[in-house]
Amino acid sequence: MQLAIYMFERGNMNTALYDIYNGLAARFEELDVVSNNLANVNSTGYKQDGVFQRLLEANLSANPQVQGSARRMPRVATYVDFQNGDLVQTGRPMDLGIQGKGFFVVQGAAGEVYYTRDGSFSQDDTGNLLTASGDRVMGDGAPVSIPQGERNVVTVDEEGGISVDGIRSTSLKVVEFDDGAILQKIGSNYFVDKGGAVPKDAESTSVSQGFLEKSNVSAIKAMVEMMQVMRQAESLQRTLNLILNDVDGRVIREVARV
Repeated sequence: MQLAIYMFERGNMNTALYDIYNGLAARFEELDVVSNNLANVNSTGYKQDGVFQRLLEANLSANPQVQGSARRMPRVATYVDFQNGDLVQTGRPMDLGIQGKGFFVVQGAAGEVYYTRDGSFSQDDTGNLLTASGDRVMGDGAPVSIPQGERNVVTVDEEGGISVDGIRSTSLKVVEFDDGAILQKIGSNYFVDKGGAVPKDAESTSVSQGFLEKSNVSAIKAMVEMMQVMRQAESLQRTLNLILNDVDGRVIREVARV
C-alpha cells in the first residue's frame, strides 16, 4: 500500500499502470507465439518463432523520459529460428527431406513464388510435382514434371537431381539466402522474400529421398516456456490488482475528508 501511495503522490501512477499493462500485453503476445509453435510441432519443415520483447522493454525502462506515442512501441517482436529439424524416414519416394540452409522453390496458382522446407510432395495424373497444398514445385526454369509409368523408378540425389530409370530427367530448384531474416513466414511452412534479395543456388544443402524434415519445435521446451510466461503474467496481474486496490482505498479516504 505504501508503494502505491508514494507513486500516487508523485504523479507516477499512470506510468506505473502503463508499464504493467505493457508487460501483461507482452506476456499474452508471447503466449500466442509459443502456442502457435506447439500447434505446429508436427508440421513438416516448420520453423519455430522466437520473441525478443525483453530487449524492447529494457530499452523503455532505461529511458523513462520517453513519453507519449514513443512509449507505445510494439511490445513483442518475433524472429524465425531456422535451425534444422531432424529427418524422419518415411520410405515414400516423393518425400524429400532437406538439411542445411536451403529451400525448395514453389510456384503458387497466380505465379507467386514461395520457399519451403516441407518436402512432402506428390504427383498429379500428368506427372506434375506438387506440394501438400497443391502448388507446383519448381525446377531449373520450369515446374517439375516427372514421367509416369508402372515400372518407372524415380530417384533423387543429394543435390536435387531427379532421374527416372537411371536417366537424368530434371532437377529441383533448391536455393539459399545469405540472410534468412529477409524471409517472411506465410502460414506454417511457406516463406516469401520481403527484402528483394536474389536467392543463390544451394551450396551447403542436401536433399534426402524418402525422408522429411520434422519441425524444429521441442514440445517439452515450449511447454516449459509457456508455464514460465503464464507465471509472469499472473505475477503482473497480482501487482496490478494490488495497485488498483490501494488507489481505490486512497480515493475513498480522500473523498471522506471532503
